[in-house]
Order: sequence, then structure tokens, then C-alpha cells
Amino acid sequence: MEKTYAEIEKKILEARDISLVSHINPDGDNIGSILGLGAALRKMGKDVHILKVDDIPKNLLFLPRVEEIKPMEKRPDLLFVLDSSDEGRLGDGSKEILKANYIINIDHHKSNTLFGDINLVDASMSSTGEMVYDLIDFLGVELDNEIATPIYTAINSDTGSFRYESTSPDTLRKAANLLEFVDNKVEITKNLYQSRTKVQTEVIKIVLNNLESFDDLSLIIGKISLNDLERLGAQSDDTEGVVPFINEIEGYDVAIFLKEKEEGIVRVSARSKEVCDVSILCEKFDGGGHKRAAGATIEGNLDEAIEKLISAYKEL
Repeated sequence: MEKTYAEIEKKILEARDISLVSHINPDGDNIGSILGLGAALRKMGKDVHILKVDDIPKNLLFLPRVEEIKPMEKRPDLLFVLDSSDEGRLGDGSKEILKANYIINIDHHKSNTLFGDINLVDASMSSTGEMVYDLIDFLGVELDNEIATPIYTAINSDTGSFRYESTSPDTLRKAANLLEFVDNKVEITKNLYQSRTKVQTEVIKIVLNNLESFDDLSLIIGKISLNDLERLGAQSDDTEGVVPFINEIEGYDVAIFLKEKEEGIVRVSARSKEVCDVSILCEKFDGGGHKRAAGATIEGNLDEAIEKLISAYKEL
């Protein structure tokens, strides 16, 4: 790992300008990581560009300099791809983005395809944010609010406020150190966990009214149709937080949320508490993720997706 850090440092020092890219359906770990590392690179005197490939969730718009995340204007020299398991996570413009002269891939998903020129991938880490913290520490950049707030947000969000089993003693020590430099920790908590909108609440109501439980499988499934999403005027980030919500229901090891993205296409988000490795389930549909949190996309309608998932689940 030290050798990889040194290789990354060498590339940073050599680079004319540095770009960092978000991914489709960006989450707190992705946005927090690119903003935090971007701030650290600026402190090193680098010209930094942060590239937008999808809309930023409303609850992350409080982060420092988030307004500087913009579409790509020129071919990147040195490109950091953070929290993306494969090139497809960079969206429709991935081919142009990946024409960068050199790519550094930093991620904590075990399904990462190692597409970078340098690949810093560690599935034992709680979050990409935690890996970025370690890199910044290696680079010797002093923390400040502009670095600490987004990285703390990244780690906090991807560990479910430090509840998930991926949270290690080291994770907590790093988070505590970051908090020393965060100007407003209340703002982080409020935006991550206390900012559910009326539309997001209506989404959860519909999902709860359509829950299907499979007690013999310790499985519970929630779903929402494209018609319901359009009727509510829901945006892509208005379904964030649904699967963790239903995963809190007692008596089920696995919770799955199905969202009809378009006709014949269903997005799957899966969580487990203790037993099932949901990444294996999602890999059966060319998805992936972590043992306790994973996702995939299935062709078909909602009922067909449920049938396919249950069949695959029984094979685990």
C-alpha cells in the first residue's frame, strides 16, 4: 500500500492539472471523497477540476465548493476516479472522460475491475472516504474544514453513521480526527439524516404499502413503480434512504428495494443485517457491491424482477 501511495504522489507532483470525477447516482461517499481530495490537491498548489456526470443529491449541496462540480470541458491530464467499481459508473460520457492521459482508481468495492493505470482498491475499508483520508495523510497535507467536512461526510454516510459492520476502530479514530477540523458537524447530521422532503416521505409511504415479506427466506421486498414516481414528481435522489429504512424492520435478514427506472428496467438495492452476502446475489444480475449493501439492474417489470430475485436468492 505504501508503494501505491508513493506512486500516486509522484503522479500528482508531475501533473499539469488534475481532474476528479463523480459517478452516476452519486452518493455521499463519492461526492465527499472527490471534494475532500480536491481540496487537499489545491493546498498542494494544483489546478483542480471536479467533473459532474449526474445530478448532485439535494442533501449534499451544503458541502464546501460543491458548486464547482461541473461537466467536463477538456480532456483530463491526471484523472482520479473515486468510488466507482467500473468504467460504466461514469455514465454516457465515460469514453471521453477515460481518454485522460493517466487514471488513478481509488475504491473500496470488491467488484472493482481495476481499470486504472494505478489501482488503489481495498474492500476491507469502510468507504472510499476513509481511503482518501489515508492518502491525504500520506501526502502530508494538513486538514482544514474544506477537506475534513466532505471526507467526514463520506465516511459517515457510507457507514450509516458508523452503524455498519464495515466500521472499524481505525474508522472511528479517523472520523474523530476529522471532527477536530469540521466547523459545523450539526449541519452534516441535519443534511444526511434529518432532511427528508415531503416527496421522499410519500415515496416511503408507497413502498411500505407495497411490502412483500417472505418469512421462510428472512427476506422483505419493497417496490415503487415508474407511474408512482412520475405522479409524485420524484427525482432520482428521492428514493435514497428507502432500502436502509426497510432494512430496519425486525425479523428479516435481507431487505430489497425495487425501483422501476423506465419501462422494462428495474433498479435493485439490497441490504443485509448479518447472514446473507447480498453482493453475491446482485452479481447474478451483473451488479455488485459489498457484503451488506449491493445493487443491480434487472430487465423486466417489477413482478418479473421479484420472481428473478427470489429464484436467485434461493440458490445462494
